[in-house]
Amino acid sequence: MQLGERLQQLREERGVSLSALSQLTGLFEGYLARVETSELPAPTPNTIALLAQTLGLDDSTSKALQLLGGTGSRLERYAHAPYSAPNHDKPVITRLRGT
Repeated sequence: MQLGERLQQLREERGVSLSALSQLTGLFEGYLARVETSELPAPTPNTIALLAQTLGLDDSTSKALQLLGGTGSRLERYAHAPYSAPNHDKPVITRLRGT
């Protein structure tokens, strides 16, 4: 399974539309659609981390996405500048649903 296919599966399992994911992450909807259909190369590790956090994925699923994206070896480059998300007590998707 490729990264885009897995992202789409995880997004749909959580009942999140591309439009909603776009609004929550600040990424263009067209960009996300092209990532899901593998029309574009894998996103950067920081973007994958943003998507994983927004969807409320656990660490192991997030790491699996990084590996699917072929970014496992690139992660070391970003180790000193990780994505710093806002500090929320609930994942973004949970807050969106109001649960």
